Amino acid sequence: MNFTILRSYLKKIKKRKNGSHQQLNCVKKVSLPITLTVHLELEKLRAKQAMEERRKAKKDYQNNLMNLTDKMNRKWLCKHGKADKLSFSDNQIRQLKNCFDSLDDDHTSSIGVAELQEPLIGLGFADTVS
Repeated sequence: MNFTILRSYLKKIKKRKNGSHQQLNCVKKVSLPITLTVHLELEKLRAKQAMEERRKAKKDYQNNLMNLTDKMNRKWLCKHGKADKLSFSDNQIRQLKNCFDSLDDDHTSSIGVAELQEPLIGLGFADTVS
């Protein structure tokens, strides 16, 4: 069921309950099971949204932690005179990330064949799509 439909249905039931005693009994007999199912559906939707938010937060946390660890390792190597062990400078990494983000149209943190077709043809590395 659609969330807005459920919400409007609950509002109608609340308005009916404010009416006469006869209407209240009618609402209790007819729509109490419906109200419970509507309430359960709303709770399921809320739980699903909360679960999705937690998954996203966990993924963001893991990505941030990985980035922080990489930065700390790079800083330590530079501080202790081992910058020559790094294959790219910080500026080069930043530029590479910007290039990658510009190619990753669907923001999946991976570049597919469809996303590479246009740049490869534009740069002359490929003649056609096939």
